[in-house]
Amino acid sequence: MTAPKEIEAYVVRLAQKSRAIGIHIVLATQRPQATVVTGLIKSNMPTRIGFRVAARLDSRIVLDQNGAEALLGQGDMLFLKPGTSDLVRAQGTFVDETEV
Repeated sequence: MTAPKEIEAYVVRLAQKSRAIGIHIVLATQRPQATVVTGLIKSNMPTRIGFRVAARLDSRIVLDQNGAEALLGQGDMLFLKPGTSDLVRAQGTFVDETEV
Protein backbone atom coordinates (compact mmCIF):
# COMPACT_ATOMS: atom_id res chain seq x y z
CA MET A 1 0.00 0.00 0.00
CA THR A 2 1.20 3.50 -0.81
CA ALA A 3 1.74 5.93 2.08
CA PRO A 4 -0.34 9.15 2.17
CA LYS A 5 2.77 11.36 2.09
CA GLU A 6 3.96 9.58 -1.05
CA ILE A 7 0.60 10.16 -2.75
CA GLU A 8 0.68 13.81 -1.67
CA ALA A 9 4.11 14.19 -3.28
CA TYR A 10 2.81 12.74 -6.57
CA VAL A 11 -0.26 15.00 -6.57
CA VAL A 12 1.81 18.10 -5.76
CA ARG A 13 4.36 17.31 -8.47
CA LEU A 14 1.62 16.70 -11.04
CA ALA A 15 -0.08 19.98 -10.05
CA GLN A 16 3.20 21.93 -10.27
CA LYS A 17 4.13 20.55 -13.68
CA SER A 18 0.61 20.96 -15.05
CA ARG A 19 0.27 24.49 -13.76
CA ALA A 20 3.58 25.47 -15.36
CA ILE A 21 2.37 24.49 -18.84
CA GLY A 22 -1.27 25.54 -18.56
CA ILE A 23 -2.96 22.20 -17.89
CA HIS A 24 -5.82 22.26 -15.38
CA ILE A 25 -6.35 19.39 -12.94
CA VAL A 26 -9.66 18.47 -11.36
CA LEU A 27 -9.38 16.86 -7.92
CA ALA A 28 -12.50 15.76 -6.09
CA THR A 29 -13.29 14.32 -2.69
CA GLN A 30 -16.52 13.44 -0.93
CA ARG A 31 -15.18 14.17 2.54
CA PRO A 32 -12.58 16.94 2.75
CA GLN A 33 -10.04 16.40 5.51
CA ALA A 34 -6.98 18.52 6.29
CA THR A 35 -4.80 15.41 6.16
CA VAL A 36 -5.96 14.75 2.58
CA VAL A 37 -6.40 18.25 1.13
CA THR A 38 -3.14 19.60 2.53
CA GLY A 39 -1.81 23.15 2.35
CA LEU A 40 0.85 22.00 -0.10
CA ILE A 41 -1.77 20.59 -2.45
CA LYS A 42 -3.96 23.72 -2.12
CA SER A 43 -1.04 26.05 -2.80
CA ASN A 44 -0.61 24.37 -6.17
CA MET A 45 -4.31 24.61 -7.01
CA PRO A 46 -4.90 28.36 -7.45
CA THR A 47 -8.51 27.94 -8.58
CA ARG A 48 -10.93 26.02 -6.38
CA ILE A 49 -14.62 25.22 -6.54
CA GLY A 50 -16.61 24.12 -3.53
CA PHE A 51 -20.04 22.54 -3.62
CA ARG A 52 -22.23 22.06 -0.54
CA VAL A 53 -20.35 20.52 2.37
CA ALA A 54 -21.55 19.24 5.74
CA ALA A 55 -19.75 21.70 8.02
CA ARG A 56 -17.89 25.01 8.16
CA LEU A 57 -14.65 23.17 8.79
CA ASP A 58 -15.07 21.31 5.48
CA SER A 59 -15.63 24.62 3.69
CA ARG A 60 -12.47 26.07 5.24
CA ILE A 61 -10.48 23.01 4.16
CA VAL A 62 -11.57 23.38 0.54
CA LEU A 63 -11.89 27.17 0.12
CA ASP A 64 -10.04 28.59 3.17
CA GLN A 65 -13.33 30.32 4.06
CA ASN A 66 -16.76 29.51 5.42
CA GLY A 67 -19.71 29.51 3.07
CA ALA A 68 -19.93 26.18 1.25
CA GLU A 69 -21.84 24.71 4.20
CA ALA A 70 -24.73 27.10 3.41
CA LEU A 71 -25.06 26.25 -0.28
CA LEU A 72 -28.29 24.77 -1.60
CA GLY A 73 -26.86 21.74 -3.43
CA GLN A 74 -27.81 20.66 -6.96
CA GLY A 75 -25.01 22.59 -8.67
CA ASP A 76 -24.89 25.59 -6.30
CA MET A 77 -21.17 26.36 -5.86
CA LEU A 78 -18.56 28.82 -4.69
CA PHE A 79 -15.67 29.66 -7.01
CA LEU A 80 -12.38 30.91 -5.55
CA LYS A 81 -10.68 33.23 -8.03
CA PRO A 82 -6.93 32.67 -8.49
CA GLY A 83 -4.72 34.95 -6.43
CA THR A 84 -7.59 36.38 -4.38
CA SER A 85 -9.79 35.48 -1.46
CA ASP A 86 -12.90 36.53 -3.40
CA LEU A 87 -15.59 33.87 -3.57
CA VAL A 88 -18.07 34.00 -6.43
CA ARG A 89 -21.33 32.11 -6.12
CA ALA A 90 -22.33 30.27 -9.29
CA GLN A 91 -24.76 27.66 -10.54
CA GLY A 92 -23.47 24.62 -12.40
CA THR A 93 -25.47 22.09 -14.36
CA PHE A 94 -26.94 19.40 -12.13
CA VAL A 95 -27.53 15.95 -13.61
CA ASP A 96 -29.35 13.49 -11.39
CA GLU A 97 -29.21 9.69 -11.62
CA THR A 98 -32.32 9.39 -13.80
CA GLU A 99 -30.65 11.48 -16.51
CA VAL A 100 -27.47 9.40 -16.64
